[in-house]
Amino acid sequence: MGTNFVLFDESNEEVYIFSENGDLLWKTADFLLGTYRRFDGSNEKNSYLVSINDGKNRYDAIFNFDTLSVIKTYSGKLGLEGKKIVLSQKTFVTHDRTKIALFNHSNEAIWHHKFSDLIQADDAFLNSELIEVGGKLYFTLNSQKGGDPGIICLDVQSGELIRHFAGTFFGVFKDNDFVFSSKYENILCRIDSRTNEIENWDVGQLLKENNFKSINDHRCAAQDGKFYFTQTFGDHNAKLGILNFDTKIMDYNYDFEVSNGAIGSIKLGKDRIFVHTQDHTLHIFEE
Repeated sequence: MGTNFVLFDESNEEVYIFSENGDLLWKTADFLLGTYRRFDGSNEKNSYLVSINDGKNRYDAIFNFDTLSVIKTYSGKLGLEGKKIVLSQKTFVTHDRTKIALFNHSNEAIWHHKFSDLIQADDAFLNSELIEVGGKLYFTLNSQKGGDPGIICLDVQSGELIRHFAGTFFGVFKDNDFVFSSKYENILCRIDSRTNEIENWDVGQLLKENNFKSINDHRCAAQDGKFYFTQTFGDHNAKLGILNFDTKIMDYNYDFEVSNGAIGSIKLGKDRIFVHTQDHTLHIFEE
């Protein structure tokens, strides 16, 4: 049996499950915003930790997107209120609006940090997903009142601050041992998690030559040295671009039809790109 894949459409706040051939198998709005994350420690492949609202109760569960079934449910509040990333059968990282923490599956906190302490700003807020690369946790913190914003790198098990990449960054995206991000003025950044060295590439002129305005959209992905980014202004001007960090060229760009509306999400397969748009169309690109 092939592996199904999951798209969360932020424009509609719905979860879609597709087969590897692009057939829509299931759609639901019952999963809370962006809370599903692959449960790598499960014996069941393609399983995620989700928050489910069945109309009567809200609870956390492990859900398998191949069998479309709940494997395990948790009673009571699990971790913090926000999103969760399961790291193993023993631990998961979770956050809310003001802090981040590591819990075990007995729901005991192992470590925690306040966002305000990490960047010395009372109004510090999370501005990206949390990603785990090589035993390190990367995420972006920003502030509207000064402080020292940047990408934070923590040791997953101890919570120790390994490095603070100072500056105003946008999302973080995993590519094997690398972490992609971007800054204002269209600076694409790549961090080698093994050394924590960062490279910067100014793509501003390249974007202009290909009729793009910005790479700073959170609906992006990275794979094999390439940065797959989307651009949507309002509900039109939706575009897809692929930047090759190694060759320093734009490998591909595509303009969506106005009728497609905004881009909801992007997902990468082994040799395909899946983009879901506001008009409920799944666009499949072959590389």
